[in-house]
Amino acid sequence: MIKQRLLQVNGGHNFRDLGGYKTTDGKTVKWHRILRTGKLANLKPSDLSLLDQYHVRHDVDFRSKAEVKLEPDRLPTGADYTSLPVFREDMTDSTTPLSEQEALLSSNANFGRDQMMEAYKAMVTTTEAQESYRTFFDLLLSNNDEQNAILFHCTAGKDRTGMGAVFLLNALGVDEQQIKQDYLYTNEVTADYLQGILNDAKKKGMNQNFMSSVQSLFSVSTDYYGEAVNTIDRDFGGMQNYLHSVLKLQDNEIRDLKRLYLD
Repeated sequence: MIKQRLLQVNGGHNFRDLGGYKTTDGKTVKWHRILRTGKLANLKPSDLSLLDQYHVRHDVDFRSKAEVKLEPDRLPTGADYTSLPVFREDMTDSTTPLSEQEALLSSNANFGRDQMMEAYKAMVTTTEAQESYRTFFDLLLSNNDEQNAILFHCTAGKDRTGMGAVFLLNALGVDEQQIKQDYLYTNEVTADYLQGILNDAKKKGMNQNFMSSVQSLFSVSTDYYGEAVNTIDRDFGGMQNYLHSVLKLQDNEIRDLKRLYLD
């Protein structure tokens, strides 16, 4: 199989391979072993065939129970499914129709940004999020067949999934510049999708407050990333201490992760 960052799928977006990133000690994240994606609910048969080529055996779903009920996953052949809600309710408003949020979004240009900043803080401080990300690492450690891949996702594949990737790449020893680059790559990948939403809103005569909030809700930001990382630094003594003390990763588990996912 070819080595490609962005997977070409017809019924989804933001499907990416985490292979190729370099660690600080000169190793490389293996290709075809870890996929971060958006929702799987609308995948076409051709998309499922593509995931079959990756031998996806674990599907980790970070969405809330309500999101899962609304749009259940379409699973690749032979894949196990694990629901690990990061939030009891979706704090990123990924599935709430914009029409239902119109009054809030139109009244305050900062509504979307404030909502996202709160969500990113919650992703590193709430017990539910911490337990879900810890179990995510358990599943990563169980994926010990070199031929098989693990896929993790939320709805848009940018926030809950983005933080899952941040934790994983830090555990593997990837340098922060590449970790941040991977996180921000969502904006490039989903630019056309966001522009379509903004164009529709403009046609409907929505005000600038609405447009600004939508932009904030449907993108990622160095501010969001900074909110999570700065909270970890301030409240938990830094990322490595967070991985060990909060997510309870032991030294031998870190070694096993590197053995499984690095070349």
